[in-house]
Amino acid sequence: MPELDPKTLIIIAAITLIITSGAILISSIINRHVAGAKQWALGYMLIATGVILQTTQQYIHPIFSIVLMNQLITAGCYLAWMGARIFQRKSPLPLRYFIIVQLILLLMFTLIGLEGSGFTNRVVLMSAVIALLSALTARELITNYNKKNIATTITGITFALLAIVFIARGISIEIFPERGNMLTAGKAPVITYFITLIFNILITFGFIIMLTERLENRLQQLADTDFLTGLDSRRAIVNSAERLISRGQYENSNTALLMMDLDKFKQVNDTYGHLAGDAVLCHFAKTMRQCLRPNDLIGRMGGEEFVAILANSSFSDTTAAAERLRAAFESEPTQFNDQLIDTTVSIGISATEDGADNFDQLFKEADHALYHAKRTGRNRIASHSDTAKIKTEESIS
Repeated sequence: MPELDPKTLIIIAAITLIITSGAILISSIINRHVAGAKQWALGYMLIATGVILQTTQQYIHPIFSIVLMNQLITAGCYLAWMGARIFQRKSPLPLRYFIIVQLILLLMFTLIGLEGSGFTNRVVLMSAVIALLSALTARELITNYNKKNIATTITGITFALLAIVFIARGISIEIFPERGNMLTAGKAPVITYFITLIFNILITFGFIIMLTERLENRLQQLADTDFLTGLDSRRAIVNSAERLISRGQYENSNTALLMMDLDKFKQVNDTYGHLAGDAVLCHFAKTMRQCLRPNDLIGRMGGEEFVAILANSSFSDTTAAAERLRAAFESEPTQFNDQLIDTTVSIGISATEDGADNFDQLFKEADHALYHAKRTGRNRIASHSDTAKIKTEESIS
């Protein structure tokens, strides 16, 4: 490490930054729906330009080789921070904040001076600025940790470590003063650039993985969400149901399942058209959200069939919730254009307290109860225990 020429390492760092920013830009183009990537790529391009200017300190005026260099690096770090905010679906800060940061930095350089005697103060200032912006970027990425966003969290941790490196750089130059500039000061700049180079490569790979991760999460969300009503899809319901039932068994609490079917839905489509039918489906989904608890698992199984899984719900509470839902949907017709469409729903209920211990059995029992509700007049509720009693009585008679 000490044998490596500082200027050579700085040039290598600049080239690496250009390559990595290009990789981020290409990834952002491929994943156009992911916001924030273009800001991040542009930020790294600015940092690379600033690093290149650093190698010209012996040849051009300090205003360009020192002031402009640091302004570009600061702008790049700031853009990386804004890219992280946008990636996390937050609004970027107004442009005036960026202008204020740049003006304050310019004022500080004016006060410190551009001659060799101000080298230590400039390093301390820029180390503090880069450390702060890296820490803010880390905060954006680490906040709201989710198991589905591991790459985002790891990248945030890398930014936090990068902030620590620059804090250490600022402290070290105060303890062990250096002379000259970044090209002649000695081992410390070489070590700083080498560590920063490694971290930036890791950050680039992390960001590319973040884009892929976000795409996979988006595809997962689309697969788990019914496109029309916004409820959970059949796939999501089936995947989550067993977990809820198992947890209920572990906690010795009842889990209930409501199977719902809109009455005479085909007539709605035939009379008013399929767009009206879609409006009825969306209206029922809205009614479900209003009548059931926020933590209840609700979804559309397909067509006009819906399902809800109620964790930790007694039979009486489940029946009351089903009746509340049935009555609310009956009392409030669906408004479509200038028409009011009257529709009702039949509901079948099953529960683990009746003996079912898995989703398939609960679903089958609720489906039988729903069939009974349909057969006995529609717009009503039937439970598995009711249908079981009827079958027993019929077999006895």
